Amino acid sequence: MGVDPWHDWDAQYEVLPGKEKVVSELKQLAEKADHIYLATDLDREGEAIAWHLREVIGGDENAIAAWCSTKSPKCDSSGF
Repeated sequence: MGVDPWHDWDAQYEVLPGKEKVVSELKQLAEKADHIYLATDLDREGEAIAWHLREVIGGDENAIAAWCSTKSPKCDSSGF
């Protein structure tokens, strides 16, 4: 990741080398899905993973963030 200080510090994200196939497959699946659930742990890392994944697969508003605890079978789907 890098930032562009001349354009409002716009972040430049890149897919890690070797992960292009996975990202391509996720994009194809996302295009066909009615809803996308991004279920992650309830911490900063989990939120960052869900946010970045939503960005890389298209940032569609149909993506729903759901935070899950490994100690509980229930999830909170209050969103980003």
